Amino acid sequence: MSSYQSIGFSTVKRWHLFLWGSIATCIGEIVTLPIDVVKVRMQTDIMLMGSSSRGMIGTFLYMLKTEGVMSLYAGLSPAVLRQFLYGGLRTGLYEPLKEMLNGSKKETINDKLSFWKKVIAGGLAGAISAGICTPTDVIKIRMQAGCFSKKYDSTLGAFLTIIREEGLRGIYKGTIPTSQRAAIIACTELSIYDESKHWILKKRWIRDGFPTHFVASLICGLVATFLASPIDYIKTNLQAQPIDSNTGRGIYYKSSYDCFKKTIQKEGVFALWRGVVPHYLRRGPHLVVTFSVLEQLRYYGDKYL
Repeated sequence: MSSYQSIGFSTVKRWHLFLWGSIATCIGEIVTLPIDVVKVRMQTDIMLMGSSSRGMIGTFLYMLKTEGVMSLYAGLSPAVLRQFLYGGLRTGLYEPLKEMLNGSKKETINDKLSFWKKVIAGGLAGAISAGICTPTDVIKIRMQAGCFSKKYDSTLGAFLTIIREEGLRGIYKGTIPTSQRAAIIACTELSIYDESKHWILKKRWIRDGFPTHFVASLICGLVATFLASPIDYIKTNLQAQPIDSNTGRGIYYKSSYDCFKKTIQKEGVFALWRGVVPHYLRRGPHLVVTFSVLEQLRYYGDKYL
């Protein structure tokens, strides 16, 4: 399979882009969800318990001891639902946006799209997709954060409860930081994955196929994790916090900036990178699984559909 051919999506039918993206990201989410749950717990410990995080291993062992192994799969349903919608939209929008920025010219090996245009296309695809899918993200965070896990019996129950108690404003809480985070991650992941594959194959250091996909995924995951961690921290705490029934506002933080300011004042700037290790340990494997499955689906799926 030629990685060059698969980069530009030019041979893939439009609706296939959404379908393959949805399937690939769902598989990646299921494989790496326990690490994501540990990351969320680490990020919300200080707010929910008034104490600093136990660390990645400590949080993992504490959850196993006190809540059982299934606690590591808290929020599985909304997580998979979110990835199915978000992953499909992000992948499906990326190619049309690239073509629009490139004047509708198909990307080829000899006429490669400029890197900055890939960055813009990826950022727009991520921001739009994340904004639409914010409700599923809110529900996932609420179910993963310890003190909320017993409040909601199911994804539908969580959705109806939040709508009833907090209105549409509640179900779309954190839309701005969610979209900002998604824009940074998407523009980094998609563009750097694209460029990394071109660079690796051009240098001929690694053979085409899974080895190339593996290395390119790890590279883009590392950069995306570092850039997005502070926004991810703020988004998680905004979405996880309880709501004051009288004012309809969050008990701990009024806005993204308020969360940022209070975190810096209380814990220092490096607190914004709390959970960065499990974040990368999740994102690295997640991207390896997602991009590898996506490459195979795009190559073999389009041959038979």
